[in-house]
Amino acid sequence: MDFKLKRYSRTALLTIVSILGLSACKESFSPDVTTLNSNILVVEGFINTGGDSTKFKLSRTVVVADKNIGNPENGATVTVESDANDSFPLMELASKKGTYATSPLNLSSSKKYRLRIRTVQGNVYLSDFVEVKTTPEIEEIGWDAKPDELQIFVNTKDATKNSTYYRWEFEETWIFYAKFQSVLIWDGQKLVDRAPEESIYQCWGSENSSRIVLGSSAKLSDDVIFKQPLILIPSYSEKFSERYSILVKQYTLTKEAFEFWQNLKKNTETLGSIFDVQPSQLTGNIRSQDNAKEPV
Repeated sequence: MDFKLKRYSRTALLTIVSILGLSACKESFSPDVTTLNSNILVVEGFINTGGDSTKFKLSRTVVVADKNIGNPENGATVTVESDANDSFPLMELASKKGTYATSPLNLSSSKKYRLRIRTVQGNVYLSDFVEVKTTPEIEEIGWDAKPDELQIFVNTKDATKNSTYYRWEFEETWIFYAKFQSVLIWDGQKLVDRAPEESIYQCWGSENSSRIVLGSSAKLSDDVIFKQPLILIPSYSEKFSERYSILVKQYTLTKEAFEFWQNLKKNTETLGSIFDVQPSQLTGNIRSQDNAKEPV
């Protein structure tokens, strides 16, 4: 009997030592981060050839430790150019420094277009000339109800088979209610009853898509996208309190643009496990005309 108890105690001791040994293997890691700011130009946006506005955001990189999260590139001259020497200027928005926009351009599908940027310092950056891609209409936005969630999807097709590569953005809007209803309001001197137009019980929520949603029909005989997932909403979400709406925008991409967005998605959304791809540097199609080695 004593022998058995000693064996159990020794086993328990070995188990505790093993657990302590395993926990000791976890150490905090603080990577060395450079304090040198390369001041790289960052260009975000795309040329919209249809009935929507064209908008570009220009900024400069900052060091990780810098609390200033925004470094807009102000005062630049930004234009859209065609291979037939047409030029369309973009104006900097007074409300958003570093953001340049223009009203719908309705560009010709028979021409190619590029972006030209001239900074205040006189540095010039050009993108490659890119063909115009005409985006087909969205055929359907639907949903599949599951026990614990709702899957919203999109369907589309191109009878001309000229689209193939797609990207989607969306904006959600919904009605929800506060947990408690406020019937009184302070008028500066005393509490008074709220008027109907002062009610804050019913609220509106809104949220833009934060994920990169891509789809391709390159491996299909027809240019068809069927039930492309957009967003998965849990059944307990406040978005289903009363009324929900989703506004979806669909874009057709070139193969090169699609591959860029794919790599961006891998670098930002599929990292963290030992099976995910290693992060890599992304290079777009905009290049400095003054220094070929300058990253953009």
